[in-house]
Amino acid sequence: MLRDLNMILEYKGKESSTARVPVVPSVCNDRGAMQVGVLAMLIDIVSGALAARVVYPDLAVTGDLRIYSTQPAKTGEVTAVGSVLR
Repeated sequence: MLRDLNMILEYKGKESSTARVPVVPSVCNDRGAMQVGVLAMLIDIVSGALAARVVYPDLAVTGDLRIYSTQPAKTGEVTAVGSVLR
């Protein structure tokens, strides 16, 4: 599924990562905006992958995800940036 999203995931050192997904019709709702579930998956992948890198070889668990959308993504690409806070 990730390959179908054309996601690009980049690590910047051990404590920062960025993921980008193009806004294409297959990930949009009937109003032409990217579905919130795709945004949630993008954020979860960035945070989970980063957490796993930071705590390796131990296990990482992400526990809470909230999304507050202020503007629909209808064109271009969506970028998620993650960084370690603690």
